[in-house]
Amino acid sequence: VKTLIMQDQDAKPLVVLMHGNRKVSTKNLARQIGAKSVAPCQPEVANRHSG
Repeated sequence: VKTLIMQDQDAKPLVVLMHGNRKVSTKNLARQIGAKSVAPCQPEVANRHSG
């Protein structure tokens, strides 16, 4: 399982847990949560949210 820290267009953090051999469709994730867009956080921002 891998943990991905993403953010929506308003910079709200999202934590995604998934199997290590899978990929995230940011388009589908945005649609599922009702956001305009979703993108990975910068490493320093992800560290702030994940510790």
